[in-house]
Amino acid sequence: MIKAIKTGFLKIDGWVAMIEVIGLCITMTFLFSVGFYQVASREIGGSGAVWPEHLLRYSVLVLGFLGASLAVRENRNIKIDLLTHVIGQRGGGGGRVWQITEGLLYLLATGISFFMVDACIEYIKVEQMLGMPIPNTVIPAYVIFYFPIAFFVISGIRYLFYGIFKIIGQNIEMDPSENQPS
Repeated sequence: MIKAIKTGFLKIDGWVAMIEVIGLCITMTFLFSVGFYQVASREIGGSGAVWPEHLLRYSVLVLGFLGASLAVRENRNIKIDLLTHVIGQRGGGGGRVWQITEGLLYLLATGISFFMVDACIEYIKVEQMLGMPIPNTVIPAYVIFYFPIAFFVISGIRYLFYGIFKIIGQNIEMDPSENQPS
C-alpha cells in the first residue's frame, strides 16, 4: 500500500516537475526576447518602451518561484541545518532519529507553505478590491500572485509527502532523473 502511494506520488511529482521545467524554458525565452527588444529599442530608437520593464520584473518573479519549486523537489532548497546537525551528532550521525527529525521539519515546512497560501489569497483579495492593473498593461496586478500560491501549494504537498515518508522510514530519492514520468 505504502509503496503504491509512494510510486503514485513520484509519478505525479515527475509530471509536475516536467511542467515546471517547460514553464522555466518558456519564461526564460520570454525574458530573453522582451529583454532583447528593450535593449534594441533603446539602441535603435533612442528610448525604450515602458511596458517591458514591468513584464520583465514580474517574469523574474515567476522564474524564481518555478526554480524554487524544482529546488524543493531535488532537495536543493535552502535549509537551516542546525537542529539536524545537533541531532545528527547526538544520534550517532544519522539513523532513525535523524529521519524522524527531518520528517518533522518537512511537516513544519508544509504548515508554513499553507500559511503562505492563505497570506497570498488575502493579498489577492485586497488587490482585487483596488482594481489596479500592472503598470502600462491591462493585466490586473493580482494575477501575478497566483504564481506564489501555486509554488506554495506544490512545495507544501511535496514537503508533506517527503515528511510522511521520512517519518515512516520510507526514503524518497530526490534525484530528478529517477522520478521522471515515462
